[in-house]
Amino acid sequence: MDGVQTSLPADAGSSARLAAQRIEIHSLWNSWSWRIFRPLRNLLRRAAGHDKENEPAVESVDEAARTLAAIHQSLSWRLTAPLRTVHRAFVAPSSDSTVDVNHRPPATLAPPSDLARQAQIKLPEPIEEDYSQRLNELRPTIAQHAARFSVSAAVDPTDHIFRYIIEPSKRPGDEENVRYYFEDGANSARQLAELVKKYCGHLERKPQVMEFASGYGCVTRHLALNKNIDLESCDIHPAAIDFLQTEMGVLALQSSPVPETLHCPHQFDFVFALSFFSHMPISTWTRWLVRLTQCLRPGGAIAFTTHGVATLAAHGNPEIGRSDFTSHLPASKRIFPPKNMAPQSSPRPSCARTC
Repeated sequence: MDGVQTSLPADAGSSARLAAQRIEIHSLWNSWSWRIFRPLRNLLRRAAGHDKENEPAVESVDEAARTLAAIHQSLSWRLTAPLRTVHRAFVAPSSDSTVDVNHRPPATLAPPSDLARQAQIKLPEPIEEDYSQRLNELRPTIAQHAARFSVSAAVDPTDHIFRYIIEPSKRPGDEENVRYYFEDGANSARQLAELVKKYCGHLERKPQVMEFASGYGCVTRHLALNKNIDLESCDIHPAAIDFLQTEMGVLALQSSPVPETLHCPHQFDFVFALSFFSHMPISTWTRWLVRLTQCLRPGGAIAFTTHGVATLAAHGNPEIGRSDFTSHLPASKRIFPPKNMAPQSSPRPSCARTC
């Protein structure tokens, strides 16, 4: 649901990661979203005494991560977010000769020698079930429950959380499913607001808060109503970032598949990650915690949820080795707690502070 990240060993994967990042930069650089404002950017560059912009030639994974973050956080990219939303809704993917960054398949991790060949190939789109019709059927119910909380009723067809919740096998019916989606998001936002007040209430300004692995706004839509914080969301999916900025009106940052290459434009007072660490394998769990802690100001706090003993019992107390994680449970048992679980069985927040 949160965009599960993967990583490669540092010695074997560095060149492969760099190759994948170069392919992504090339795709973004030549997409219509970036080209449309290029004349204006070059005009401003010329006025400032600079040459025309050229596609960046990145030489390291960290430099590539900064370049990708700069593109996604630029004014040009944010201004074209509504156009990309319309394009996804009404234009067939085959109508654009360039790579559509909102529908591109995962970058192939290949050695640098294959970069030029891969950059010229338009890879096939991933086959994914279309939830648009199902979503349209639920629009009246969605609008009804969104109105209860005075939040946006926009739901993206690729919203992983919503899609899971509306599966008939998961919960009893449409009304109950949609109600759960909005009530659970509101409850999470309320608990987070209490934590932010507890740990950042001493500040004489609005605390800067990062919602990490935000997805498509299950919690974001409720947090956006909180006028006591400066909220920035962060997710691995470019389409989710566009959706949050266009439909929720929040600033959204591009995450990274590798913890060490996550680029934060500044430090935050409070970082939280809901249902993220409960999905991470042991190989990246601590690395993500370290990286998110590095995004905090001194004295800042990070909150995240994990599955506790009650959740383990709800799944029949499967045997877990000394070095194992509950994320190794079958996917059908670890995405969400069952609907009939007691409140204390839900993922519980943990907090840590920086010195």
